[in-house]
Amino acid sequence: MSEQDTRERILDAGVEIMLERSFHSVGLNQLLSAVNVPKGSFYHYFKSKEQFGVEVLRHYSKQANSKRHQILANLEISENPVERLVFMLNAGIEDIHDGGCKCPCLLQKVAIEVVNTSESMREALADGFGEMIAIFKEVVDEAVSKQYLSQELNTESEAQFILDLWAGAQQRTAIIRDVAPLRHAVAIIRERLARKI
Repeated sequence: MSEQDTRERILDAGVEIMLERSFHSVGLNQLLSAVNVPKGSFYHYFKSKEQFGVEVLRHYSKQANSKRHQILANLEISENPVERLVFMLNAGIEDIHDGGCKCPCLLQKVAIEVVNTSESMREALADGFGEMIAIFKEVVDEAVSKQYLSQELNTESEAQFILDLWAGAQQRTAIIRDVAPLRHAVAIIRERLARKI
């Protein structure tokens, strides 16, 4: 197995452990034993635990955004980009429901924990959220270009609104262990975009 494959396995394990627990609870021995890597080799792959955290966030963002792009580009779902966005959000609700309403987003889960203690991880989080906004903007831009939405729409602002509403609803869903806030958020997004024509 190549060094790159081993590094990817360590990052995958990091995502899994951090989603289940937290960044600070990731023990290096636990992490390396989960992927059958010798205990002394962590620093061969990462300079520090903080750099590992940054790389896990980037790794997670890349994978999650790839899935988002696949769904939002799938014309079999709908020709209307807004309908593809709503489909993606509703699919997310079902996944969250099936997962016991726990927070499924590593960026949100880690943000509160590290944003005031690690500048490099805060920057990785900001990049990850920025990429999500860019994905939402891309689909709203497509809807404007195909005349599903008004040419006057501020697509950057709309994309930020979608992320902020979705992220807040995800957090409240995790707190109350009920997907009702997410369903309400999707209804608001759909209604809001329906009025923009």
